[in-house]
Amino acid sequence: MKKILIVSGCSWTDLNFESDFHNIDCSWPKWHEILAKKLDVELVSLGKSGAGQEYIFNSIVEYISSLSEEDIKRIYMVIAAWTTPARRDYQVNREWYRLRFDDHGDVYYVVEKSLRYFYQFQVFCERFNFPYKQIS
Repeated sequence: MKKILIVSGCSWTDLNFESDFHNIDCSWPKWHEILAKKLDVELVSLGKSGAGQEYIFNSIVEYISSLSEEDIKRIYMVIAAWTTPARRDYQVNREWYRLRFDDHGDVYYVVEKSLRYFYQFQVFCERFNFPYKQIS
């Protein structure tokens, strides 16, 4: 059974990305698809267009928490592809929604909020010995 590459992020990791601004075909292979193919691993893409740090972090934690012990052992690497700090995510009836710009708080708040998610992701992966990368 192949190892698993788990990736979450915004538009750049959304396998179904469609441009809001240009009428172009966006069906080209995304960076994480190319990486998974080169590494010969199974890709789990959790990315959603417009996603913020809260969704990115929680989608990874929730996905890994749902895996069996056997599948957890198959994790090759976990990659958080962080997005712009000013985005906001929230849930209604367990469904994720996104705001591309959260006008609550100042620039220091949104940057510090992002840094907190970066650190939580690092602690989570190190605690369970998951190889990880963070990109932005």
